[in-house]
Amino acid sequence: MMTHNTVLLLVLAALLSSARLAGQPRQADSGTSKLPPDRVTEYQALLSTVEDKAGLEAIRALHQQLDDDNDGTIEPSETGDFIKADLQPGLHESYSGQGVGDSEINIDTQSTIHTQYDGDGRREKLFHGKDTEITVQDLWLTWVKGDVHNWTVEQTVDWLQNNVDLPQYSEIFSREGVNGSQLARAASDPSFLSKVLGITSSIHRSKISLKAMDVVLFGPPKEPSHWLKDVILTSLLLALLTALFWAYRTKKHSEAHLSKMIKDMESLAKAEKALQDMQDKLVVQEQVIKKVKVEKVNLIKGEGG
Repeated sequence: MMTHNTVLLLVLAALLSSARLAGQPRQADSGTSKLPPDRVTEYQALLSTVEDKAGLEAIRALHQQLDDDNDGTIEPSETGDFIKADLQPGLHESYSGQGVGDSEINIDTQSTIHTQYDGDGRREKLFHGKDTEITVQDLWLTWVKGDVHNWTVEQTVDWLQNNVDLPQYSEIFSREGVNGSQLARAASDPSFLSKVLGITSSIHRSKISLKAMDVVLFGPPKEPSHWLKDVILTSLLLALLTALFWAYRTKKHSEAHLSKMIKDMESLAKAEKALQDMQDKLVVQEQVIKKVKVEKVNLIKGEGG
């Protein structure tokens, strides 16, 4: 017969187990047996043509996590429910220590990581675009064409260091050649992180999985906004506009001044020509007068002789 203390211990154990499960992202149902036959056929046809079958299976697993009614398509309402339930900051996101254990001393409940577009409603628009229903094939084609899928190992390690904030695993990612195409497995397959990469901390695995899920479904992280940088850029832009306006005003003033100078020079040239013409006329007039005087003198002399 169980004692009161034994019952209490069992209840506490059950509560702790529930809390731990609540802190983990929900897992997709295995297989495609519950899907409509046409969706199963579509998936099998896609699987036969894809080389990266592990990657496709990871995308299918992510698709199942969002497809609550299991009809083979993801509707906007399901995306909204998934974002609220799986991508909200929680216990599995709030690790700040550098060790690999899961003890309470390593959990900082005051610091939480934030996935991109937190609370602004853009995820649904970004994910669906103009499509109200997204199949596994749709999700796969979008994924392989995206920037994250084509990340190199160096870019993936940079994401791990700066966005996931777990630089202690950089060497593992580099050694195992983890590139962007493998982040879908990191998002949906716990064994990839635990067995392939050997990450023993369940909290670290959850953190990497959550961040990987975010970039796989919604694209690369947004660049952080630095207010000081924005202020400097705005000031430089304002200074540039002011300089351009001053240069424009100076150019206009110079053009007006040059135009006035040209007109003055044209007027001066006309006046100089008019003066020259007047001088030429005076010279001619003097010659005529001199000639008349000479003729007059000669006339007088002729009369006297």
